[in-house]
Amino acid sequence: MRRLFAIVLSLLLLCTAIPAFADTQTFLMAGCDTYYYTRNWSTNAFFSRMEERTGVGFTFNQFGDLTRFSEWKAGLTKNSADLPDVLFKACLSDAEIRTLYGRGVLIDLRPWLNEETMPNLTALFADHPEWKAACTMPDGAIVTLPSIDPLQTNNLMWINTSWLVRVSKAEPTNAEELTDVLRAFRDQDANGNGNKDDERPLTFSSMWSLRFLLHVYGIIMNDYQLVTDEQGNVTIPLTTPQMREALQWLHVLYEENLIDHTGFSTPETLRKITDEKNIPYGMILGGAVTDLLPNTQMANYTALLPLTHNGKQVYRSFLGQMTRGTFAVTCRCSDPAAVLRWVDYLYSEEGCFLARAGKEGDDYRIESDGTWRWLVAEDQIETQIYARNTIAEDLQIPGYIPEEFQLRYANDTLRSQVEKIITVANIATEPCPQVFFTEEEAERLSKIWPELGSYIEYQLTWFVTGEESMDDAGWNAFCAKLTELGMDEVIAIWQGAVDRFEEACK
Repeated sequence: MRRLFAIVLSLLLLCTAIPAFADTQTFLMAGCDTYYYTRNWSTNAFFSRMEERTGVGFTFNQFGDLTRFSEWKAGLTKNSADLPDVLFKACLSDAEIRTLYGRGVLIDLRPWLNEETMPNLTALFADHPEWKAACTMPDGAIVTLPSIDPLQTNNLMWINTSWLVRVSKAEPTNAEELTDVLRAFRDQDANGNGNKDDERPLTFSSMWSLRFLLHVYGIIMNDYQLVTDEQGNVTIPLTTPQMREALQWLHVLYEENLIDHTGFSTPETLRKITDEKNIPYGMILGGAVTDLLPNTQMANYTALLPLTHNGKQVYRSFLGQMTRGTFAVTCRCSDPAAVLRWVDYLYSEEGCFLARAGKEGDDYRIESDGTWRWLVAEDQIETQIYARNTIAEDLQIPGYIPEEFQLRYANDTLRSQVEKIITVANIATEPCPQVFFTEEEAERLSKIWPELGSYIEYQLTWFVTGEESMDDAGWNAFCAKLTELGMDEVIAIWQGAVDRFEEACK
């Protein structure tokens, strides 16, 4: 069921005729597909349907393992015998992009990012210059194309609405109300099984996950513990009095057994519940309810809206709205314009739907109210639709998923959840923009951050659990250690990258 969030799409498709092409241009595509039901690109209907629409076809070098795919990418040069024309589902990391572009393997796509060749993506970039800036390398080149999804997976607060009814509480709106709700979950046999000692009011996975709860005190940070203010200044909330107060609140929750003590150390796989009669979790801080509970429990949980601090709501957008590195063209390609016209179709509504839901009449039907439903049973969607006729399941593909697409699935439960997720997404922001580091900056971060990041992770955990004191001496020592381990240089590196990003947005 979790996968259905990614494909609950709108059926307001444009009525466009499929052009006939006298000659099909054929190129070599390489990429990775880890979908656990075997998907063969050579026979998958997505590619043949795209060929009908664009006149561009492919032969394939398809990988089914990310490790092997990464090893293969690492060995590519301009003269590689197996160099493809394009990389699709490319999973290119920033380091891989820098390396392959530096070798001349990947080409700069800017000459074709125009209304003639790529009208759909050009329009999106015009409306959202931050998306274009996030794809722009330090020298101004755009080497890879993104997956753009305003509703990418986030770490949300899923609260059990049936528990709220049982303990006569409304959805909390601030830290005080949340604390009160968690105490009620702990004390009032919220799961109704007659045992008042088996509830875990709030569960999470690691200190990284628990940091999303800091929004209750108005704090959001990226994975480098940084945030960029409205003036473009990179700052560190980690050492502020506000952060100290938030950690003291988390310590109270820990001391009162309101947060799951096992969340710091026990993997989700060992905390997953299969007994539907004894659900222990009142709130789940994570990507999806089904990570820890049976699919049938999804209807009992709703995504809690960000809580209010001093009259404001803030929340961290984990992945942001786009993922770069999903598509690239190599120096081998004889006609970049043709393959870029092909991929530009995926940045349209029709292309989005074709990649994620298939073909109307064959894979789904549109209902009279504008919603849509599959033409196969739900338990056959993965094997009949995802594996044979679509391409978007598992790894990210280039393209765009408008919010409207995700509001028209016929399942009422899913649709109501999506509506709540959209509300959270409209509040959430990225603490810092998606920047590109230079090779020198990336190298410095790789030397500083492993020790510094590990220290922060452990120290925050110990503050919450009480193993380290947050008195003046303990707090000052923590702040001093951050400076000693190089936090000031991390901030300076990020500031330089953010300055370039802001310039690229102009």
